Amino acid sequence: MDLCLTFYLYFILHLCVPSAETFVHLDCDKSVTGILHEDTILPCRTDETGPIDITLIKLHQNRTRDEKLISISSENVRRSQDRIQLRCQDELRCQHDLSLIIHKTELSDNGTYQYALYANHGHTFFYITLIVEAFVTLVCNESVTGKLLEDTTLPCKTDTTGPTNITLIKLHQDPTRDETLIFNSSENVRGGQDRIQLRHQDPYDLSLIIHKTELSDNGTYRYTVHTDHGHDFALITLIVEESVYSNAALGKPEDKERTGVGLILSMVFLMLLIFSAMFYYKKWSSRASIRRFSETSRSNLIAN
Repeated sequence: MDLCLTFYLYFILHLCVPSAETFVHLDCDKSVTGILHEDTILPCRTDETGPIDITLIKLHQNRTRDEKLISISSENVRRSQDRIQLRCQDELRCQHDLSLIIHKTELSDNGTYQYALYANHGHTFFYITLIVEAFVTLVCNESVTGKLLEDTTLPCKTDTTGPTNITLIKLHQDPTRDETLIFNSSENVRGGQDRIQLRHQDPYDLSLIIHKTELSDNGTYRYTVHTDHGHDFALITLIVEESVYSNAALGKPEDKERTGVGLILSMVFLMLLIFSAMFYYKKWSSRASIRRFSETSRSNLIAN
């Protein structure tokens, strides 16, 4: 009977008396969205005012690969120069703020973190999921003027490096007639032998070069860049101007035919003039010879 009463009292005391862990309070945002290459804040607050220690662990599916990123007192974290720090550096003014700041957030920072708080009278922890987004920006000239039979550049820049897929589509009034001119990775386009290639002066340069621009290249193009973390597009209007050289070299077929016929007729007319001149010269020369012969014969008769 005494043994049963002892277990009963122990059970009641265990339920009624809070554990040390419940005296420590930590409140964080469960999910945080960060931007690639920008600072990201993991908002957290506590009601603790005394000395504390904090631990930040990045969790993995394979728990043996969990990474302990912070395991130090809050005072030392405030004074540290690591990429992950306490946002508030003033201990007196921000003693309840335990928000962390991740400087220059990277895609590898995606994941779930366990943020633990340890005090003299207990401890607690919170799980935070960080989602890093990277937006791609493509900036191109809205209008480009090219010269017929010359190389034309469509200037474009991006703010992202790394593996990139690009698409170039020539648009028509009838969308069913739209032409996909490029649909490939940027590396293949750089190494290709097509008439349209990437200029690639630097890692952020996605300008295209159209070799030997033709009149049929006139129109509006939609240029799209795709990466693992986003995509963007720009519309480019290309205007191809004809030059004097191009007009002479690439005239209309009708003009070429007319020019050829005119040249042939001119040659025929010139040859007729030459033959006529030769004919009249021969006729005039023959009459002159007969006249000289007649005069010579008359002179001989008179002399005899």
